[in-house]
Amino acid sequence: MRYKTIKIFFLFFQLTFVNVYGQKCNQLLELIHQSENGNFSNAPLQFNIVKYLECIEAPQKTIDFFKTIVFLVKHNDVYLAKNIENHFFIIDKDFKVIKETENRIGFTPDFNQFILDKTTGIFKRTEELIDKKGNSISEKYEDITFLGNKHIEVYKDAKFGVIDSTGKVIIPLEYNKIQSYSSSKNLFIAQKNKLKGIINSQNQTILPFEYSDIEYSYSTNFFAVSKNEKFGIVNKKNQIIVPLQHRGTKVVNDSCFIIIGDYGSYICDQTGKQISKTYYHINQFYNLGNDHYTEVEDFNGSGVISLQNIKEIIPTEYDEVRVRENFISIKKNGLYGIASFNGSILFPIIFEEKFYELNQFNKARKNSKYGIIDNTGKTISDFIYDEIFIYRDYIFFKKYNNLNSNVAEKDYAVLVKSGKSQIIDLKTNLIIADYDFEVHSINKNFFWVKKNGLWGTFNPNKNDFIVYPKYDSPMYKINNGLIIIQHKEKYGLLDFRGEEIQPPKYDNFSYESTISSDTMLVLINNEKQYYINLFGIIREF
Repeated sequence: MRYKTIKIFFLFFQLTFVNVYGQKCNQLLELIHQSENGNFSNAPLQFNIVKYLECIEAPQKTIDFFKTIVFLVKHNDVYLAKNIENHFFIIDKDFKVIKETENRIGFTPDFNQFILDKTTGIFKRTEELIDKKGNSISEKYEDITFLGNKHIEVYKDAKFGVIDSTGKVIIPLEYNKIQSYSSSKNLFIAQKNKLKGIINSQNQTILPFEYSDIEYSYSTNFFAVSKNEKFGIVNKKNQIIVPLQHRGTKVVNDSCFIIIGDYGSYICDQTGKQISKTYYHINQFYNLGNDHYTEVEDFNGSGVISLQNIKEIIPTEYDEVRVRENFISIKKNGLYGIASFNGSILFPIIFEEKFYELNQFNKARKNSKYGIIDNTGKTISDFIYDEIFIYRDYIFFKKYNNLNSNVAEKDYAVLVKSGKSQIIDLKTNLIIADYDFEVHSINKNFFWVKKNGLWGTFNPNKNDFIVYPKYDSPMYKINNGLIIIQHKEKYGLLDFRGEEIQPPKYDNFSYESTISSDTMLVLINNEKQYYINLFGIIREF
């Protein structure tokens, strides 16, 4: 009876362990599938997949395959990968390989099709659309480019055309060039015999082929066009609104055009009538909410115009103005301030560095020292620091999160002074940590720090160095979970946790274009080149 009881208990323990362990594995899988790019727990996609495969005790061959990948990208339930042997793969949601090829595979932005790129000879190649299972769904072309709204430009025998996402030809290959004009209206700028016109997705001519150039704009009712290097504006009936006699024209919207002349620039309305004074220069315009703004210059200085009511909201009296997303940066006599879109001055012109964004808390420099001001210009931290870094994402201190679970996921600062650092919560002014070294960057898993002139990595949760400061140059660049570091003119690598996986021994590094426009890291040593991935696997090529 005692033996039977022990056996039943052992069986219960086994089932409980398997159930709990299985739940953990399923949670990992769910997180991989639910996250937009497969990155979670501050770890990249490839690492998370390997972790899941090890959790379910997948065959070692499968685990090793994912460890040899040098580039991996996810969208919905499909993965596209390249391994260290330079092979491309389409992988399904169960991490099974659907297609393997030595030919390059790229993807269309909606990720419902792929582009298979084959080299067929010296300086010869073909491209075709393939579906998620690797089956061809289009003819073979010399080049394929995604235009937007499921329209795909194709090129063959020196002619361009357009196909849809199923591979069907919707605009025949009869043009010298095609580019998208308005994806929402299905309009394209096409070129025939060196002249340009506008066509729609039914290959119907909207604007005749008689112009040397057509400028892109947000309007589909008016077009900035040119002949013989002179610009004007026509409507969709090809009627001239602004004569083709100017150095440049821009269509802001259906009721506002910018005219650039030989002796100045001005704004006109949809009838071609001038409705602003003439400026020395009008820069590009910005579409922000319900209004458009443009930077202007005259002989007095720079300012900003609202194009909704053609009014100078910032007078032309500054050395420099820059329209930002929610404010206007202004400069005078070498100092910077901030103005609002109604023309009021938010920050006086007393700061030594330009502002690129305006948030609840902002870093500023005055008298060669840094401080923090809020979005009204009020000083939050005195101007006594050598450097300040403000972060607006979640805090990486476990003990601090446990201390106050309502701590916001943003607005804390690193204050650096005399080789030491202090980290504070800007909303509560609570001191999170003090360090006897400089904290210069907070990544998702570690701090990048400087001590005695050398650089290293630090884990705030363990309150210990990961790599004790030993590099003579700061972190160089992050690429696909790998961090390039430099020491004595040699390059090495850290992983996403801040751990050294390749010491600084390489002469240089570069990037190789791989899937779509993304890049893959290449290390160079003694004129030899090496692929390297997240798990430190290296291959010379």
